[in-house]
Amino acid sequence: MRAEVVAVGNIDDDVEINVGDHVIFAKYSGTEIKIDDEDYILIDVDDILAKYED
Repeated sequence: MRAEVVAVGNIDDDVEINVGDHVIFAKYSGTEIKIDDEDYILIDVDDILAKYED
């Protein structure tokens, strides 16, 4: 699964994930939520498999 990062919480300094990054994560990881008719997935940084250039 692929997604664009729209927000980042508190993570370790050695992890380089920023808003706007594109990431790949496992299909069944995270928690799906809906805010103002927009779908989001909350994912733990450990479930991110890779970053990629779009």
